[in-house]
Amino acid sequence: MKTLKLVVDLSGIIMPKENKRTSQELVTSIIKNVILLWANSKRGMNEEERRKYYKIADAFDLAVKEKSESVKLEDDWFGIIKTAFKDALLTPDPILRKVEELISEVKNR
Repeated sequence: MKTLKLVVDLSGIIMPKENKRTSQELVTSIIKNVILLWANSKRGMNEEERRKYYKIADAFDLAVKEKSESVKLEDDWFGIIKTAFKDALLTPDPILRKVEELISEVKNR
């Protein structure tokens, strides 16, 4: 099991006032979107990857609903997240950088 923090310091990040979201919502949304971008770049996911994505999305949605500061993920789920961030072609962005730092802070066993 891996524990991923969902709270980042949003100071210095310019956000539209009408799009006021919590740190947990932002981190969750970014991670799910990067996974989908990665899947799209490789023309989809196989059945096993899709099932893992659904479990990842459910875990994140529950954490946001409960306003958790972190989420526990199975090792193979976290592997998909790391692979997606490594392989997806992303444009550098301050909030994306903070999410990548959260991912790199997760300790390997």
